[in-house]
Amino acid sequence: MRLKNKIAVVTGASSQGIGRAIAISYAKEGAEVFICSRNLTKLKSAAEEIRKQIPGAKIHVGHVDITSFEQVNALAERVVEQCGTIDILVNNAGILLRGPFLEVKESDIDRVFEVNVKGQIFCTQVFVKKMIPKKRGKVIMLSSEVAIAGLDGISIYGATKGAVSALTRHLAIELAPFRINVNAIAPGTVETDMSRKNLSNPQWREKVKSRFPLGRFAQPEDIVGAAVFLASTESDWMTGQTIVIDGGFTAG
Repeated sequence: MRLKNKIAVVTGASSQGIGRAIAISYAKEGAEVFICSRNLTKLKSAAEEIRKQIPGAKIHVGHVDITSFEQVNALAERVVEQCGTIDILVNNAGILLRGPFLEVKESDIDRVFEVNVKGQIFCTQVFVKKMIPKKRGKVIMLSSEVAIAGLDGISIYGATKGAVSALTRHLAIELAPFRINVNAIAPGTVETDMSRKNLSNPQWREKVKSRFPLGRFAQPEDIVGAAVFLASTESDWMTGQTIVIDGGFTAG
C-alpha cells in the first residue's frame, strides 16, 4: 500500500467524478481520507458508498465551502485534531463555465474564478501551514487541457485553469524549502456529473470526442494513477509539473 497511514484531503469529492475516484484510490492504497464538498447530503452518501466498496476504509466527511477562508481553516483544524496531521491535499473542486466570451457576465466570471482559483489558493494556504512543521507534504492541483490548448466557448474556464498551472509552478519553488511538493494534473474531457449535460447532445458529443486521438473520453479512473503517484514517495523528486492526461489531444 503506497499511502498507508497517510492523511489525505480531497475537495470536490461528493459527485460521481474525479474527486471521488481519487478518494477511492487513496483509500485502497491505505490512506485515511477526508472527502470534502459543499453538499453535505451527497458527501454522506459518497462516504457510505466508499465504505461499502472498501471494507475498513477510513473515510471522513468534510463539509466546506472552499471559497470561505474561515470554513477551510475550520476544516483544517478538525483534520489535525482528529488525525494529528495532514499529508496530502488534492485541490479538485471546481466549476465549469461555457459560453461566448463576448457574452459572459461579470457575476459568472467572478464565480468561476472564486471557486477554481481562490478556492485552491485558500485550501493550499491553510493546509500547507499544517504540513510545514514536519517538513513534508504533497499538494496536487487540478488543472485542465484547456490551460494548454485553446478551445471555442470556454475561455474563462480555461483562464482559471491556466492560473492553476501557473500557481503550481510558483508554489513549487516557494514551498520547496519545506519539502512540500506541488504538482498538477491536467485532464482532457472526463465523463463526470459536471460534463454529462454538455455531452448529452449526440452531435456535440461526437464532435468533442473526435479531438482525442485515442478515440474516447476519459473516465475518472483514468486520472487516479497519476494522483496516487503524485501523492506517494515515488514522486518525491518531482515538483512544479503538470501531468497532462488528455487522450493525445495536446500532442497534435
